[in-house]
Amino acid sequence: MGGTTLTRTTFDAVQRRIPGAEFAAWQGWDWIAGFGNAHAEHRAVRTACGVWDESPLQKWVLHGPDALVAADRCFTNDMRSLRPGQVRYGAFCDDDGRMLGDGTVFAFAPDRCWVVTALESDGEALREAAARLEVALSNHTHELPHLQLQGPRSRALLERLGGLDLSGLGYYRFLTEPVDLAGVTVTLARCGYSGELGYELYVSPDAAEALWETLLGTGQVTPYGLNAVETLRQESGLIFIGADYFPGDTDPYEMNLDHVIRLEKPAFRGQEALRRIAAAPARRLTTVTVSGDEPAVPGGDVRCGGEPVGEVRSACWSPTLERLIAMVVVDAPLIVPGARFDVELERGGTATGVVGDHPIYDTHKLRPRA
Repeated sequence: MGGTTLTRTTFDAVQRRIPGAEFAAWQGWDWIAGFGNAHAEHRAVRTACGVWDESPLQKWVLHGPDALVAADRCFTNDMRSLRPGQVRYGAFCDDDGRMLGDGTVFAFAPDRCWVVTALESDGEALREAAARLEVALSNHTHELPHLQLQGPRSRALLERLGGLDLSGLGYYRFLTEPVDLAGVTVTLARCGYSGELGYELYVSPDAAEALWETLLGTGQVTPYGLNAVETLRQESGLIFIGADYFPGDTDPYEMNLDHVIRLEKPAFRGQEALRRIAAAPARRLTTVTVSGDEPAVPGGDVRCGGEPVGEVRSACWSPTLERLIAMVVVDAPLIVPGARFDVELERGGTATGVVGDHPIYDTHKLRPRA
């Protein structure tokens, strides 16, 4: 039998030794789906500390005098003003202002930065932005496996392992010089994809297993995978490519990314189209609670008074709220607290979806800034 061989991450072997480990195919990778109990993994991240192998994300290194200028030309956010140790999130778009992807930029120096995105094909947008500039672009995904260590106890754990004081490391900041965690050298950043206090740990491939074993050897860290990531991110209103937005189709205002669109900065791809969209975004992303015990179906209709007004993008059972939720894109004027819609269900029929806070968990994002 033929078939495509999936790429395994550097942490694959240590994860497969854990009973219940399950994997899922994603963009050519064999990525950890979970360890048998996604809701328990979810709760560990919300209440204590969890670790997730996020290595399949693409790591690009830009080096040269125009490194930050190239990143700035690609992304909607202001990247050229980044100072060493800052991380900044943004979207990147096509000429029509439709998202091609999103990601983060890590500034090490005026002439060196990392860009972390979802897809290998994102290199095309970066190469276009870097054209005719003094900058070299290279893909270091396989040289930079990384983990997310997320949860309210993550800081204390890292401080103990490394003899560090991380109280001064702010949200979306990182240490430009590597640190030692119980004998393992890592690049440490304070950010993540959980809605909790958390960190990203970048390591060399030859030290990856040692880092994993060090973290789990504390007895205070729960490994988790994509199944728990789904419920964590939806509660926290975090978007995912191919679920909440679709490359070449979705504009960033639909995803409520206004705060990372800097229309006043120097030219970037899609800027003029985004000026037009910004005047009156047609639809917006919001969260609804769904009645009953059957989840909404991604891609299903959202209706008001029998008329289609939007679409379900992501849906799940929320372990924190203990009820069904869905992230939906709806005609912007209709999004008011308490608004009620009919949302399409997985098995057919509809249920009532009620607009609440977005994100529905920690609406003001205080926990990751703690």
